[in-house]
Order: sequence, then structure tokens, then C-alpha cells
Amino acid sequence: MKKKSVPNPKQSKTNEERSQEMRDYAFWLLGARMYSVGILREKMQMKFPEDEEEIKVILGRLKELNYLNDEEYARAFVRQRCEMKPSGKYKLAMELRLKKIAKEVYAPVLEELNEVELCRKAMEQKSRVLKKADRLKMMRFLVSRGFGYEIIKEVLEK
Repeated sequence: MKKKSVPNPKQSKTNEERSQEMRDYAFWLLGARMYSVGILREKMQMKFPEDEEEIKVILGRLKELNYLNDEEYARAFVRQRCEMKPSGKYKLAMELRLKKIAKEVYAPVLEELNEVELCRKAMEQKSRVLKKADRLKMMRFLVSRGFGYEIIKEVLEK
């Protein structure tokens, strides 16, 4: 007696159906929140590891339609981060690199920041917890937030 072979659901789909499933997945992810190109590529590669070429095509099309834009993503990320948890250029650059944003994309965004004002805002938030005499603790806190020594010194002296 011959065993029946169970069809593999991945093999039973046509290329067009598979491509449509990948596009739907990308739109579903982008419907929830913004993604950088690199992070969306990673997510799609985890779900569809054997379809590298189709992923490139879909990401290219999403860029053309302006659904994916690393510069806009970087601007939104920096704006949100500066409102909620003011950080310096060093820390923001590190976080954007972790989000797979290229330096040539995020560098102009970081140049627009008023780092002195952000440092002052972070210091005001922390000064509610720290006493004025804890200058060293405040410096350590501001360094951990990614501010440079010159900026910290300028803000603490005022």
C-alpha cells in the first residue's frame, strides 16, 4: 500500500500568491507603525527566508510609493525621542545605527538638533530627582544620555 504524500502548503502556492502574501505582510507591518528599510527587510527575511529577490522587489516598490523612507523615519524617531527622553547626538546616532539607518541618512537630521537645549531639558528633568550639589552625578547622567563634555560643561555653568 502506497502512502499518500501530504502537500506542503508552501509549495502548493503559486509564485503570484506567495508574492501577494509577502506584499500583504509588508503592508500589515507598515500599517501598525513606521519601519526603517533595514528592519523591515529583517522582518520579511525571518518570515520568508527563501524569497530574497522578491523581498528586494517589494522593498523597492514600497520606497517608490514612499511607504518606506529612512530619512522620514529618522526624523520621526529623533523628534519622538527628544520629546520623551532627551538625548545627545552620540546616543541618537547609536540608536539609529541599531535601527539599520545609514550614517549619510541620519547625519543631516542630527545636525538640525539644538543639543544645548536638549541637554538643558534632560538636566531639568533629572534635577527634580537630584539635589543641586550632585554635580558629578548630573554629569554622569548627561554623558549616559549621549551629550558631549563641552555641551555638558556649558549647560552646567549657566
